[in-house]
Amino acid sequence: MLHRSPYLRQRAVRAGGTLVPRLLLCCVAVLAGCVTGFGPPTGGDPAPVTEPPPPPPAEWTRAVEFPEGLARPDAKREGDIAQAVADMTSDDFGVRTRGSRSLLAYGEDAVPYLGYRVGLVAGAPDVHCAGCIVVHSILDKLPPARVGVHLDSPYPIVRIAAAEIAGEHRAASLAPKLIERLDDEQVSVRRAAVTALRRITREFVGYRADGPPAKRAKSIEAWKRKVASLDQ
Repeated sequence: MLHRSPYLRQRAVRAGGTLVPRLLLCCVAVLAGCVTGFGPPTGGDPAPVTEPPPPPPAEWTRAVEFPEGLARPDAKREGDIAQAVADMTSDDFGVRTRGSRSLLAYGEDAVPYLGYRVGLVAGAPDVHCAGCIVVHSILDKLPPARVGVHLDSPYPIVRIAAAEIAGEHRAASLAPKLIERLDDEQVSVRRAAVTALRRITREFVGYRADGPPAKRAKSIEAWKRKVASLDQ
């Protein structure tokens, strides 16, 4: 039936133009259901679902160094950690979040890999900040003895996080190691170490992290005497 009104004829044509593709899609869906629902029986148990193989360790993982007292994980775990670190350095916020959560689950094993990779992307503020937060969160759950292991990490962001954790928990047993970090090559590590010592001892010994080496050496000796007197 044709409509006399041009407007109504135009509406009818448009409706028909959208109706036909929808009918075709419905027919295809029904036929697909018939094929899959009435196919020949396969018999036997269904094939077991196999998990995809773990990602191989990335090339950069070979360059990761570990402090004394922390062993390198096995190849599979290393590959998983490498993938999580790659996710954390992604440009996508959701992928970064997923990677950060995975790294928190891997715990202490992930710290050296984070220290290495975050040091390479120091120019990316979001990634650098996320990496520092994850390292800090992991170390915050460790006992003082394990935190002390990471004060000897080859990576500055790990040494900084370990010093901060020692100060926050007022871990007096780590004072000698913190004194060693007062002579660290990185000024940011030295600053974190002296801040931790002041929080632990509640004492202030003249020390400037960015001061000349000769003055720093005198202050380090003063800190050694101060800590020794507190132990008596």
